Amino acid sequence: MMNGIIMSLLGGFVASLLLEMIIPNGDLKKYSRFVISIVVAMIILSPIIGAIGGLSGKEFTFDGFNLDENYIESRDNEKISVIEGGVEEYLEINGIDCDVEVFYENEIIQRVTVKGVANNKSKRAKELVSELLEINKERVNVYE
Repeated sequence: MMNGIIMSLLGGFVASLLLEMIIPNGDLKKYSRFVISIVVAMIILSPIIGAIGGLSGKEFTFDGFNLDENYIESRDNEKISVIEGGVEEYLEINGIDCDVEVFYENEIIQRVTVKGVANNKSKRAKELVSELLEINKERVNVYE
């Protein structure tokens, strides 16, 4: 535990010194020094706050910091729409007119469903989607 605290402190100080040298002189330097000093103070205070929390039996957390899950979901839906549109366009360029549905979770495409493909083009559609998205062919389902 003590090693981790020392490494954090050293890392914070080294990073602050590097930033101090990189940032040009002027108004920006004044504000950047302020931000750097706040970060260093947080690094110094975090083990103390953790120890106090450990003594009181309560864990120190940032309860006021909540991720907006609706925002994250809307960003995922945007990604899915872009991927689906791109796959449909790619297949159309290759002579396959169809609808594509992408199942996306944790930044990974879990599976892709391609619907409305003529029976004689289903193998080719599976190969094209697998190649385009760089996923295993087993994750691509093609239906008429």
